[in-house]
Amino acid sequence: MSIFTVGVHKSAVVRVAFPSRKATPSETRPWLITVNMLVARLTRSGSFSDLRRLALLLFASFILATAAHAQTGIYVEYGGSKVAAPSNDWIYGPTFGLYHDFYSVPLVHVGADLRGSVLGVSQTTTLTSGMIGPRVSVHPHVLPAMPYLEALGGIGHYDYGAGQGSNTQFEYQFLAGIDITVLPRLDWRAVEFSYGGLSALNGTLHPRTLSMGLVLRLP
Repeated sequence: MSIFTVGVHKSAVVRVAFPSRKATPSETRPWLITVNMLVARLTRSGSFSDLRRLALLLFASFILATAAHAQTGIYVEYGGSKVAAPSNDWIYGPTFGLYHDFYSVPLVHVGADLRGSVLGVSQTTTLTSGMIGPRVSVHPHVLPAMPYLEALGGIGHYDYGAGQGSNTQFEYQFLAGIDITVLPRLDWRAVEFSYGGLSALNGTLHPRTLSMGLVLRLP
């Protein structure tokens, strides 16, 4: 309610009250006025160059809106891999990496994962890998669990030890896992299973790895 003095009559002051008007969204956000005016002007002009600028403006707005939902996480895991090598049936070691979700729609995030693993530490057989590939995760929001799928490719180096042979080859992996939120930015990687392949001296090596770990989601 706004009150204004409109006149004085002897000792009495006459005031008139008017209802206050709420500020519109455009008034509280001046940048919105600028954007609206620019879009209106470009639309009225109708020229190809101006319409192209409008398309670029809308595309940039889409990219910025998408980036606002981006999520990056770094993680470390420990697991065992069944390799059925001559010296060791199972080998164990850490996996560490970083993922980045660069696109999101309701419930689903799409991104990439970059990881490295060193399996067979202090064992005869070793397998060292570095891979990258696409990642798809589901975020149900009502539950703290986030399942994900990945398909990775890269370089793997195996060494059977004791002079039984070693080689560096292209390696692939298909992964499935689930992260469970335990703190606002900390997830427990409850389980991750991967199936991979790379060429070996006696055919194709197919590591089947089961692991768990922790994920720190960055701001």
